[in-house]
Amino acid sequence: MKLKAAALFLAFATCTNSAMADTNPYNKPYDATYDHFTSAGTSTMRLTSDGQGHLRSEATHSGRSIVAITDWNSKTNYGIDDTSRLVSKMPMTNAPGTPPVDESKRTSLGDRMIDGRNCEGWQYANNGHVSQCWSDKDLGCAVLMTLDGKPQLRLKTCSPTTLPAQYFAPPPGYRIADLGEQLRKAEALARKHQQQGGRAR
Repeated sequence: MKLKAAALFLAFATCTNSAMADTNPYNKPYDATYDHFTSAGTSTMRLTSDGQGHLRSEATHSGRSIVAITDWNSKTNYGIDDTSRLVSKMPMTNAPGTPPVDESKRTSLGDRMIDGRNCEGWQYANNGHVSQCWSDKDLGCAVLMTLDGKPQLRLKTCSPTTLPAQYFAPPPGYRIADLGEQLRKAEALARKHQQQGGRAR
């Protein structure tokens, strides 16, 4: 499912120096390209922040182009499928790639120079895996992300520029599928059936 692929890219795409849930992690404009390392090989990813709470991710997965947008202001993720002109909308439960707010799960790695950039690092555990993310303290973009000691993303280029505003919103004319609303309805229906089953007994 394309939305799952977009969510996977976003999960590893962004590393910021913001650790607090109520702080906008996309508060600096940048346009960055990355090497993305997977078991299938190396691909290119592009991340663009508008500096106003929006992040756009562009990548290729299994031969398909993937575009995902995170809107921190409305706490919403969008997966965009240009082929079907469909936008999958999901609530954002955490800023993609940022360290967990739970301090027991994250550790500051302090400052370090990586590829000539002054970076701040975090390490955190998730589902039995250990991730590290290092971000440029000046530009705000991710510089290096690792999973269990293996590189996942490495910065190639970055500039303090951004894209026009329309690139950080669902394209006009595309159908929007609210997956969060569909999930809520399915959960409500399951609870109703459960309650009816209990009364039948």
